[in-house]
Amino acid sequence: MASNRAVGKETTNFLELFEKRKQFERFASLYVHDSETVRDIVMDSYHYVWERHEELDMGAGFEAYMYQTVKNRCLDQLRRQLVRRSAESQIQDDAEWQLQMDIATLQAFEPTWLFDNELAERIRTAIEGLPERSRHFFKMSRDNKMTYAEIARAQSVSVKTVEFHISKALRQLRTELGDLLGSASV
Repeated sequence: MASNRAVGKETTNFLELFEKRKQFERFASLYVHDSETVRDIVMDSYHYVWERHEELDMGAGFEAYMYQTVKNRCLDQLRRQLVRRSAESQIQDDAEWQLQMDIATLQAFEPTWLFDNELAERIRTAIEGLPERSRHFFKMSRDNKMTYAEIARAQSVSVKTVEFHISKALRQLRTELGDLLGSASV
């Protein structure tokens, strides 16, 4: 019979404690600023205390133990918020860095580079397609910066022969590259 009275007394104490839930909610709301989360913390604390009331040392009473439990739940919540915000901040920093890299890359990009590479490749291919002698004279003129007279002396031919082959090379290049060159000269 004595154990029934003890359980009855604990139940009565717990019900009295439950009537004080608003004061526990006010306490929790000083630290956790979301009313729904505060209610969850307090109800979770009641559940925790009730589930363990037989094994807990209630020397200071249910109310003191309840405050301690609410405090611990609030600390857990605030630590989770801190971790979440830190992760969100890191994600934000990473996203900002990526955005800055995209801006820098786009600012450095020159669309003409695409066409310069295409043009250079098409010119190289067109030059390689010239007849051998015309190609040789053309390269000496453009790559080695030699005059027609210097090419003629180096190849033991007349200046007119050099002029003929370079003119032939230019006509063929204009025909093959006209769409890319526009008014540019080769």
